[in-house]
Amino acid sequence: MELEQETIPELKLRYKIVDSREPDKEGAELRSKLLEVGWQQQRCIAGDFWFHTGDFQRVGVSRKTVDDFIRSLNGHLERELDALIEHFPFRILLLEGNWKRAIGERIVSSRGLEYHTWSMAWNFIRTWQDRGVTIELTTSLGHTIMRLKELFAYYMKPCHTGGLTHKVVGDSRVMSFFCGGTQKSRFGGGPYRAIKEDYLTKQHTSMLFRGVITSITQLYDFSTSKERMIEYLSKTISEWFNYDGIVFVDSGGYRLLSKEDSTFVSSFKTKKAMRTHIQERQRNFGADIYVPLDFPAAPTMPIDQKKERWKFSIDSHIFSVENRLDNSLLYAVIHGHDKKEVDNYIKKLEDRLVRRNLDLSVFDGFAIGGLVPVKNNYLKVAKIFDSVKQNLLQRELGNKPIHMFGLGTLMIPLLSWRGADTFDSLSYLYAAIHRRYLLPNLTTIRIEKLKKPECQCPICSNEDSWKIMRNEKTKYAYHRVTPLAMHNLWVLQQEVNEIKRIIREEDDFTKHLNALTSGNSRLTRIIDKLHQMKLSDNDSE
Repeated sequence: MELEQETIPELKLRYKIVDSREPDKEGAELRSKLLEVGWQQQRCIAGDFWFHTGDFQRVGVSRKTVDDFIRSLNGHLERELDALIEHFPFRILLLEGNWKRAIGERIVSSRGLEYHTWSMAWNFIRTWQDRGVTIELTTSLGHTIMRLKELFAYYMKPCHTGGLTHKVVGDSRVMSFFCGGTQKSRFGGGPYRAIKEDYLTKQHTSMLFRGVITSITQLYDFSTSKERMIEYLSKTISEWFNYDGIVFVDSGGYRLLSKEDSTFVSSFKTKKAMRTHIQERQRNFGADIYVPLDFPAAPTMPIDQKKERWKFSIDSHIFSVENRLDNSLLYAVIHGHDKKEVDNYIKKLEDRLVRRNLDLSVFDGFAIGGLVPVKNNYLKVAKIFDSVKQNLLQRELGNKPIHMFGLGTLMIPLLSWRGADTFDSLSYLYAAIHRRYLLPNLTTIRIEKLKKPECQCPICSNEDSWKIMRNEKTKYAYHRVTPLAMHNLWVLQQEVNEIKRIIREEDDFTKHLNALTSGNSRLTRIIDKLHQMKLSDNDSE
């Protein structure tokens, strides 16, 4: 059958799909116009449109009016674009309508003067362009229809896809801690250079955290020569930076196994060879804690595709158990987006171990992955965590540490309350890049609005650092970003210390959470629901 398909390529159809769920009047009109010119309608798994290129790759398009775009900047659009990246090798964000910049940087849309500034909007766009989403601007519904037809024609030509690569530049949830350093330039380059240098060399910031997390994907973010790669791997992270903290090394599975990185996968003859390579790189990094090569699934994926990825992840766990690194702790990564999926994943992993006369206690700890697309749905994340925790308690593994991949800020107190141990997030740095100063209640404010520091951290107490972080006219952006990021990191560390105190002294955690969320009615309702969930769990015990 495969041979027959190859010899009759004209039977393959190139599709142009518009989402059948467009609910508003304009969306219905747009769908109707496209159906008239040969498009088909069906439910899109991500975005609002998709179509085939000339070589049968898929282009996904998410359409937003300017008003919708501005309303979505607080988090909803991030989830949509994450899904677009997950499912399509070519991704387009199409912004429709007119907008302009008013005095004071504020945006003027059809609704009037907006809260968001011009810089905030274009920094958001730049972030997603760097992650592989391209931008199209149209002025009206008619212009959007015309541009979609033009884009389909454009991608029919092989010259517009054949030479393109779509690598995601950097894993957005981990510090780029390793790649870039050489004997002459220890801290390397890129956006994290100053963060590494400040964190590792200045006494008032080096004590903030006693551990870092990184990913081996940092080795593949640049076109690195064989000689430079050998130099990178000649020392561990601890040796490169004279660093004596804990080093947690992620496998980079999401990046390395995605379609845009298929050349990485195809460079290995077997999956075992690929897993061996990943684990050897984790050893090169000097990992104190590491995880197997897992393949996260998006919440919106069909269940069959999820099961395929979970099987790959479980196979990787068995490989890691049978080929453990010496003197390193091995964490298992748990996947699933509801209780049923979590239970099934853990049961399948356990069954594979039992065949080898082993059980889940062979792992030194556990990590929960694949939650970044739902990170703003606090109740969903809490229920997933509870499902994992309950499974461990049932197996008398409740004393094993649990790490949360890609979750930070308010998730730290919320999930610590329920039993999570460690977290990783770049929220402190993203906030600093957007000039946001983290307050003790874990909300942010524009740094320019502060006439004096709101805390007594080592960074704000340093007059030079305070002046630098408020100064927009520094020669290089990272000069002002670094002290602000370090302040934000310090606030998060204070929250961690407070959580430790509450747990140690058996204080009222609910009271602390209520103080954090005071004035935020949405979070107050979430805390109440989480509290009821916790009471129900206690009653069932």
